[in-house]
Amino acid sequence: YRYHNHFRKYLNAVLSRQIPERVDHLHQLAGKWLAENGYPEEAYRHTLAGNDVASAWELIQQNIFMKIHRGEIKSVQEWLDAVPEDWFARYPTFNVIKAPLLFINGRFDQGTRLLDEIDLQFGDGKTGEYSRISGLVTSLRCVSACMQNNLDAAERYAHEAFQQLSDQQLVLKTSVQMALGDTYRQNGRWQEANALYQKACFLQVSGLLLHHIPCTDFLSSRKNQR
Repeated sequence: YRYHNHFRKYLNAVLSRQIPERVDHLHQLAGKWLAENGYPEEAYRHTLAGNDVASAWELIQQNIFMKIHRGEIKSVQEWLDAVPEDWFARYPTFNVIKAPLLFINGRFDQGTRLLDEIDLQFGDGKTGEYSRISGLVTSLRCVSACMQNNLDAAERYAHEAFQQLSDQQLVLKTSVQMALGDTYRQNGRWQEANALYQKACFLQVSGLLLHHIPCTDFLSSRKNQR
């Protein structure tokens, strides 16, 4: 096993030398298989190595919020650092993933300016590319407002996000519900908070987002914090 990493590097070198035109395609196939079989970290590395922009973006949307909920901030930073620098200029949507880290570090003004710049880049916001990330941008605005305990803004952005997010974007929907629920709780509005926690728990991804805590235990822990 001590030779495994060296052997892998050797095989990659042989592959690049003998059939360089197939390297990207093979990385893309590996990334697809790994993603479908529950290995997002390995899949992400292969999608980047294979220049598979669409698959890399899909993995980011599926996993970044779950990582944040689990407290895996270092991993989020590593995913961000792994994105090729030229991608941020060629594919502006990738700049969106910088915002959560800015908010986590308390740099709310900088994170908000970044989202504003992304809005401006897409003009009136009606382009096909922007429609794919509009829900994510609005969800991030909602989470930022929640982190700053700005309840009016949080409610407004949450309403917009739920209208923009598709049925497949369960992770984002749950993130918004949990963030707004926590903000309601912080303001003594437990009944509204509990309603949102219940909705979040009924989404099939809630177990993944909440550190694998069963919903009944999670709701009990929130009620004890009243």
